[in-house]
Order: sequence, then structure tokens, then C-alpha cells
Amino acid sequence: MELELILDMIKNRVTKVLHKKLEGIYLHGSIVLGGFQKNKSDIDLIIVINQPLNLHEKHRLLIYFLSLSMATYPIEVSVLVKSELENWKHPSTYDFHYSEYWRDFYENAPISNVNTFLMELHTDPDLAAHLTVVINSGWCLSGEEISSLFRPIPKKDYLLSLQGEYIECIKSISDNPIYCILSLLRIEYYLFFDKIISKQQAANWGVNGNHTHSKKLLTKVKDAYENEERDTDISREDLDKIRKNFTFLFAIFERLKGE
Repeated sequence: MELELILDMIKNRVTKVLHKKLEGIYLHGSIVLGGFQKNKSDIDLIIVINQPLNLHEKHRLLIYFLSLSMATYPIEVSVLVKSELENWKHPSTYDFHYSEYWRDFYENAPISNVNTFLMELHTDPDLAAHLTVVINSGWCLSGEEISSLFRPIPKKDYLLSLQGEYIECIKSISDNPIYCILSLLRIEYYLFFDKIISKQQAANWGVNGNHTHSKKLLTKVKDAYENEERDTDISREDLDKIRKNFTFLFAIFERLKGE
């Protein structure tokens, strides 16, 4: 199914479910940054509403995204109340969230546990990064224009969000080497050049850019990414080396947060 058709389906269904509560639907992630891969990338969405959803509305969204996600592309969606954007605090709260990470819980946990979880207040430190991409590069699928609805995210909050991703990638590089190495390259590029790039651009910079990492290893990473391989034959020794080679970024984070 063509991506444009899927996005149109999402827009129509979300509009039908949320009706007058809906302020807008916005795309971020690899689609807007130019690194979308048909067999690998997520559809990343931010939905803004003008008042919190009730349990019935959340169940309708949940059933829809459970059925659609992975039938076409993985979907990650966060629903935020407009007042949270107007009175921004990091980490931001959200009213509803779905991603494949939560599928097992939503499908297999007792319904009472799911209902309790759906109605609890949760925060997500990644939202500062997602919203920064929306504001700088995002696409409006429906509703108010991005420049009118969203206020700039403070840079210190974006850096905190990036730092969380950095720490997680350093820890889990052995479990998901291609994703983590490209994410670390994206983070390094932003810290050096103050520009958000896609994983594809990070892969290209890894092979052709001016940095201290092994270009032989990063060529292997780029080839694996472009061939849509989730893993490749990177030795534990090479992973340890590249992990250590990225540790200097922690000091840069601390310095930038203090400015």
C-alpha cells in the first residue's frame, strides 16, 4: 500500500475518532528528514488535541493502531493536549501513546491493567526531540499550521532528550548495532554542526565525513542500513571500540547544557 494512501487513511480515521477535540496531525521522523525506508522505517506522528481523551476514545485509537501498525509500516504516535504545548515542561506529558514496543502489553495484559495505564498521566523525555523535528521539518497532515500551533522547544530540553538517546545507544549498541551507531552519528553531527540529519545522511557522513571513527566499519554499517539489514557481522571488539570512541560526547552534552 502506498505511503500517501496510508497517511490519508490515518488522517480520516483519527479525525473521525477525535472529531472536535482534534487540533492537528503532524509527521516527524525519517519521513520528513528524508531517510524513510519502506521495509524498515516507522511512521512517526504527533497528534494535538484541545482537551483530554476519555477511555472510550483511547480504546478506539488503540484498536485502530494495533490493527494498522505492522500491517503496513510500524507506527509510533503520541497524542498531546494543546495546553501542554502552551505551558511546556520537560519531560512533557502525553495523553495517549502507541508504538510497537507497547504491543505485547496492550494485547496481553489484563484489560483492567490496560485501562489503568491508559488513564494514568505519563511523561516522555523523547517528546522534546520529536517536537523539535516537527517544528523544524515536520509536515502537517491536518489542522492548524505548525508555525501557529507549536512554540520552539528550549535547546536545553532538546539536548536532554538527545542525551537520553545517547546513553541508551551506548548501553544497547551490541543489541542493535546499526540503529545505535547511526543514531550516535546523528547526535554527534548535531552537537558539532547544530543541524538535525536523517539516518541516511548520518550513514553518508560516517563514510565521507571528517571525524575520528573507523570509516571501514562505518562503510559496513552504511551498507547494512541501505540493504535493510537489521544486523551485520560487527565484532564485539569493534563495537567496544566505537562505543569508547563516542564517550567524548558526554562531556560536550554537559558543556552545552551549561551554556
